[in-house]
Amino acid sequence: MISLLLPWIPFSGICTAVNQLNSLSGKLTIYGSMFGFGTVFYILLCLSFRKSRYKTIIYAGLMLLFQTTGMFHPLAEVTTINVGQGDSILIREPFNTQNVLIDTGKPSQWQALDDMLHSKGITKIDTLVITHSDNDHSGNMDKVIQNYHPDQVVASYQKVIRSRDLVLYDINEIQNDDENESSIVLAGRINGLNYLFMADADRTAEEKIADTYNRFHCDVLKLSHHGSDTGSCSRFLDTVQPQIGLISSGAYQIYHHPSPDTIQQLLKRHISYFDTKEAGDITILSIARMNLLITADGKLGIIG
Repeated sequence: MISLLLPWIPFSGICTAVNQLNSLSGKLTIYGSMFGFGTVFYILLCLSFRKSRYKTIIYAGLMLLFQTTGMFHPLAEVTTINVGQGDSILIREPFNTQNVLIDTGKPSQWQALDDMLHSKGITKIDTLVITHSDNDHSGNMDKVIQNYHPDQVVASYQKVIRSRDLVLYDINEIQNDDENESSIVLAGRINGLNYLFMADADRTAEEKIADTYNRFHCDVLKLSHHGSDTGSCSRFLDTVQPQIGLISSGAYQIYHHPSPDTIQQLLKRHISYFDTKEAGDITILSIARMNLLITADGKLGIIG
């Protein structure tokens, strides 16, 4: 109607140009939080150019470089992301040279997952592992594939999972119709620490793992099934002997996760534990050969 009243104004051309600008601005979006270990290095670099007549341009250029390369977050890390009642774990090598995501949480937690990845300057996932099809583990799989274009997606048993220099092993050989019992259970060594990610594996799977890998000890254990009493049995804990237990659970009392029995099992063995329900995101940063644990609620610790 407007184009009929004002025929001399090229509305169709203007609309096309606006749409193109919107599309371009989307492609130029820069992700990444400025708050990370690389921030100190950025400030020192800026100070070294403080007397330059082009310092404003240099500061802006450095910020663009740091954000697009992930240099504000230069350290390797393993983060148990707070996705409420669900699982999502990020394994990230320095400067985003390698990103592995284990599970994606439920659909209602997409924004939390997306925000976490963007805050690290991550625009691509190299390997996506879906431990089993339960909604609280696989609920955002399609969105991750659509937005982060993983080179490989692993959603069933695969003994060895290679993602560039990182090698993970699925040590749960049980394959049946029980989704939890058949969960992908990943073991791997990262910066000198042995990690074990249990997904929703139950006691049957734990007993089988204890039988097969009776000499395997881990430093960091992501407890099975959100700390439920369906897992973390005595024999399994005595076999793997973790230093640290990580629990991914939500604030929904209907599930009663983690189980008081599970917590007692950990305390009895002097295993320190952290729960996303209370601690928020739980990150283990690699600094040289040191591993530093940091939680969103401000807890700090050294593992090793």
